[in-house]
Amino acid sequence: MKSINYKDYTVALPSASTIWDRARHWAWKPLTIAIVILAALPAKAEPIRAPLLPGRLVGGVNQISRPADISIDLLASYYGVHSNRISKMDSGELRLDQRRIEPKFYDWVNGIVLNVPEAHLYLVRDGQIVKSYPVGVSRSSWQVPLGRTKVVRMDQNPTWYVPESIQQEMARKGQVVREQVPPGLNNPLGSRWIGFATGSYGFHGTSDPASIKDYESHGCVRMLEPHVQELFEQVKVGTPVRIYYQPVKLAVEGDRIWMASYPDIYNLYNRGRDPHAMVRELATQAGVLNRIDWQAVERKLREQDGIISNVALSRS
Repeated sequence: MKSINYKDYTVALPSASTIWDRARHWAWKPLTIAIVILAALPAKAEPIRAPLLPGRLVGGVNQISRPADISIDLLASYYGVHSNRISKMDSGELRLDQRRIEPKFYDWVNGIVLNVPEAHLYLVRDGQIVKSYPVGVSRSSWQVPLGRTKVVRMDQNPTWYVPESIQQEMARKGQVVREQVPPGLNNPLGSRWIGFATGSYGFHGTSDPASIKDYESHGCVRMLEPHVQELFEQVKVGTPVRIYYQPVKLAVEGDRIWMASYPDIYNLYNRGRDPHAMVRELATQAGVLNRIDWQAVERKLREQDGIISNVALSRS
């Protein structure tokens, strides 16, 4: 029986003094030094890049019955949507909105792609989506490391060795403090572990399926058990992993420009990043920049609810 060591992670950004110390080694490149110094100073808002290209609208809106004794959160997780996509109708039936924007990728993209704000994972081969899965992602205080990495280990039925930071959190909440959890139904790592980055982050199953499409993990990526078992069979050690942070997605369908704006869970908007620039980038890629209704865009950026809306200018 294999085990996995599951640790916390803190993202540390270099300070201005650190950047200056590094720049001194480049003294023979005055222009480079000037650029580095300026980068460390307060500046105007920067765009959040949009690696998920404009795509197409998939899914639909349906009426469903609510099974007895199942919460809305759990029902939403099994349908792969955020809970705000399910609402009660006058008839007593439930309205289920499963519409989402399936992005396009450059043809050189391969492997696992995670979009954190969307809480969605894509398995991509040569730019084509092979499969996609709803996931649960980390809270703002336990951020998953963004960028490009790879799968570094794979384990079946892992034991969870509880890091001290989580033991302390258990104690604060009045929970039983455990140093390790063996494989089984109560193991929060589920039956599969696909480790990436340092190996202490992973895509894994979960004993809490209602947390899918939520933002509450300790840096890892939770999946429903059938999904993680399926993904486990399609990847291997060395498979590329791309972890993106794209709160805005766009799709064009005739006269309509569909937009989704997801929660800025890592608070990049308040750290000098400009979501309007991302919308402009996506609209330019799609060739529809002159058709954008910026008042509608502004509403979507405020709402951050992930619900698909048309942001095209009226042609009346």
